Amino acid sequence: MTGERNPEIRVLNKAIAKIIIDVRGDKLFVIVPVPRDHLTSEALEALLPAIHKFISNENENYRFSSFERHANHCWHCQANYKN
Repeated sequence: MTGERNPEIRVLNKAIAKIIIDVRGDKLFVIVPVPRDHLTSEALEALLPAIHKFISNENENYRFSSFERHANHCWHCQANYKN
């Protein structure tokens, strides 16, 4: 790219910015909202393994489950504190 903006990347970045990490006691919940745009949804789904690796590396004291699709509005995974 030569400096022009790529609208697909912008929409994907907005979707990534909406990721929620919810801490409840000794558990973490990672919620990745599904964008309304189908193409962005597919691109974001392709990034789930990288997102999972990042959160696992940044939170070494937790054991993360894999992402699961919840209805049509999000993917989520749960982490339990390692004893």
